[in-house]
Amino acid sequence: MHHFFQPLNHLRNIRVWARRHDASVSLDAVTFRVTVTRDGRVVTLVPRFIMEMDTGFAYTNHFGDDDTLFCGWLPYDVKRWPLASDKLAFKQYCEQAGLPVPAYSLQGMQQPDTDFIVKGRQGSFGRGIRGPFRSGSAQAQAVVLSPGQFFEQFVQGECAKIWCWNGCPVAMERLKAPFVVGDGVRSLRELLESSGRGSFDVPQPADKADHDVLAWQGLDVDSVPALGQRVVLDFRYASPFDRTITRDRDVLSAQSVSMRARLHQMAGSLAQGIPPATREHTIFTVDAIVDEDDQLWLLEMNSHPMVHPASYVPMLDSLFGVDLLSLPRD
Repeated sequence: MHHFFQPLNHLRNIRVWARRHDASVSLDAVTFRVTVTRDGRVVTLVPRFIMEMDTGFAYTNHFGDDDTLFCGWLPYDVKRWPLASDKLAFKQYCEQAGLPVPAYSLQGMQQPDTDFIVKGRQGSFGRGIRGPFRSGSAQAQAVVLSPGQFFEQFVQGECAKIWCWNGCPVAMERLKAPFVVGDGVRSLRELLESSGRGSFDVPQPADKADHDVLAWQGLDVDSVPALGQRVVLDFRYASPFDRTITRDRDVLSAQSVSMRARLHQMAGSLAQGIPPATREHTIFTVDAIVDEDDQLWLLEMNSHPMVHPASYVPMLDSLFGVDLLSLPRD
């Protein structure tokens, strides 16, 4: 995700649009707001930053003197709606709309008969997730839900994040789970802290490995994996084992025709779940898993995400109405 934190990656796409449509762009170095002007009409883009707090990470629009990471511009401050703030409301909406979601069960209900994880109804950045747990194992049977939590079927596959503007997908990332490969001699601790035998690019402290994920594979950090054994280290989209890659990881255009059709149908359906007063000119992301059969399983919706640089051309098209002007006339 390092690509998102570089303002030039965002400005380039805004500049591409401005040149194409004979518009001007200015950046206020004090507020970090961007102003786009075309044919006398002005659109102001508000910056977004990620800051670290005692309770975790949070977003802010304020360009202060503290240690924050830039993560894009939007034409509004903040928008919120129920499907993006309550994971269970999102799941129930998807079920009614015929969109695929992993099986789940609530407090007081039986655990899933599949491997599962534990999630809270609220939360972002992967906080508060426990598991995965092997179905029927002693560890799984000992799991007790706290108020506001639920069981969710653990689906293995690639982590996907889809950016949608005005109910249309504009970018997609698909990331494989980080892993290390055993050599039959060294422990996981030694492999993580001293070796490049894995998907990550620099040695990492052993305590960064997700211990529930290791236990799900019957391992811990002191286990010695067999020669050639691939050990998964995490399953979340944002992982400490992410490679430091600054290039764009958007793969939307590389998806199959059927996948792109599913993404368009999904984005349009979810957009209808946004209240009408909020729906127009709105960005959201969808977290999902793509399994080994290329099936998409939806996990949650985010109303205030990091902004993908690919968002700006469709964003400015709709804000200035040039997408409508380009449509065939009767």
